[in-house]
Amino acid sequence: MMRNSATMTLYKPITIVPVGDVHTGSTRVPTSQIIRCLKFVYWRNLPSKEVDILVLNGDFFDRLLSYGSQDTLEIMAYQQSLLTIAKEQDTTIVIVDGTKSHDWDQMKSFLALNNGEDGIGARVKFFDKVEIDFDEKYGLYTLYIPDLKVDADEIWKRVQAELARHNIDQVDYAFVHGAFIHQLPPAARNSSQAHHSHDAERYSQIVKYYILANHVHTPTTYLKVEGGGSLDRLAHGEEHDKGYNMVTHLGDKAKIEFIKNPYSTIFKTLDVTGAATIDILQKVEDIVTSNVYNVPVNIRLVSDKMDEATQILKKLGNLFPHVKVTLDHRKKVKGSDTSSPISIEEISQKIVITPQNLADKLIERAVARAPNRRNRFESLLDQVIPRSKT
Repeated sequence: MMRNSATMTLYKPITIVPVGDVHTGSTRVPTSQIIRCLKFVYWRNLPSKEVDILVLNGDFFDRLLSYGSQDTLEIMAYQQSLLTIAKEQDTTIVIVDGTKSHDWDQMKSFLALNNGEDGIGARVKFFDKVEIDFDEKYGLYTLYIPDLKVDADEIWKRVQAELARHNIDQVDYAFVHGAFIHQLPPAARNSSQAHHSHDAERYSQIVKYYILANHVHTPTTYLKVEGGGSLDRLAHGEEHDKGYNMVTHLGDKAKIEFIKNPYSTIFKTLDVTGAATIDILQKVEDIVTSNVYNVPVNIRLVSDKMDEATQILKKLGNLFPHVKVTLDHRKKVKGSDTSSPISIEEISQKIVITPQNLADKLIERAVARAPNRRNRFESLLDQVIPRSKT
């Protein structure tokens, strides 16, 4: 049954802000810096009362953290503040589970702080499986797809089942943590990574407005898929603008705007091959003096081993003690910002093996070598290891 969402959507502006790939607890960027960027999204740039739905769209965490670590203490303080303000301002917090090797089920800590008799009591929704949710408050159907590391065709089947369950042909929005095929480098589009990557064409047919995607750290736009990228710079090679998407929904129309994050960590790559010491020092000083928001600075110097850059690393440390300077002895800079929307490093995730996914991982590896023998592989493996159905 096709539905007309215009008749089900309130005729008042609805502001939707998805933020993904935050990576608190990163070993490259201090958690305090990442939280500063998060507060820019919800405290500084937009009055919190104007944000109706804030979506934490996966990879809020970078790694599994210990309870008593400084990172965890800073994150918990932020979580409590976020939930408290959300309750005061009647903001809905939506949480989409991210990549297992990053989030490690730690997103559930939001629920532990919020729910229960002694919880904060904000309006929070949590999604760790493929699900369509109808929000009666805003009159919107929304599809949620966490990063399940399941074959993309299987995910699509689950999406179709959810559409049938709600007796609809189309949702208003989709929030996805996972890559789309168009975001992969050409060389990776026929690899095993492609089996987990979604098809923008078919999802654009079942989503009326926007598909808000995270997982790829570079912002991308294709058909209805809007990849917001990571909120902050997290590594060298991410020298492009960082920020987040903001959707304004009014009646039967929606518009999207990319909001630049001025507090992004600085990662700069300088090709100083053959450069004199005085010129290198000047280039570094120029970067440092341009740091008006006092954010962390990381500089990578690319040079040959015999260049002067190799000899002045200690001097740079003395002159700029708060700047992290590294050397890369390559003959050519491999592009601080490549033309490809995503790098191989970005799509190479840690493989998490569990009793539930062992068989699926073996099938995936076998099919990558001989795609036309999938049925045979599955038949043989099912005799010894049952495959996950979740």
